[in-house]
Amino acid sequence: MRNRLPVLAAVLLLAAALFASCGRKAPPVPPGAPVPAAVCGLSATVENGRAVITFSGEPCGEGARAERFLVFRCRRRLQAQPCPECPCPYSLAGSLDNPRPGGQPARLTYAEDLKPGYAYRYKVVPVGEAGVRGAESRVMSLPFPGAAPEPDAS
Repeated sequence: MRNRLPVLAAVLLLAAALFASCGRKAPPVPPGAPVPAAVCGLSATVENGRAVITFSGEPCGEGARAERFLVFRCRRRLQAQPCPECPCPYSLAGSLDNPRPGGQPARLTYAEDLKPGYAYRYKVVPVGEAGVRGAESRVMSLPFPGAAPEPDAS
């Protein structure tokens, strides 16, 4: 019995390591749930110190119609020596519901104030029925030099 205790402990540790291993952590996708189509008609501009992200609410290519869209933002200080290879952490900036089909095709707009001295990157993710996420859009970059950077509060 004494010889089995270390073996049992090793097996339990191995099992725990396998279940806690790295990988994509996301809610399971219900079987047969349609994946929303990619975002199309995406554009980003700076207007009066605000980022304005616009895109079509209609399906683009293969896939289902999105119920809503998640807008993700990455903000980095502008530097004399930019680092395009450095990772840029994205956080959820906002969410837009997609109007019901019918009538004119929907053109959705997300806008937010920008802090001077930063570069911004945005991407949009369509979300369909049961929370199924579609493919991320291409990344839209917006440098906003404005005035000198303010001290970073984040």
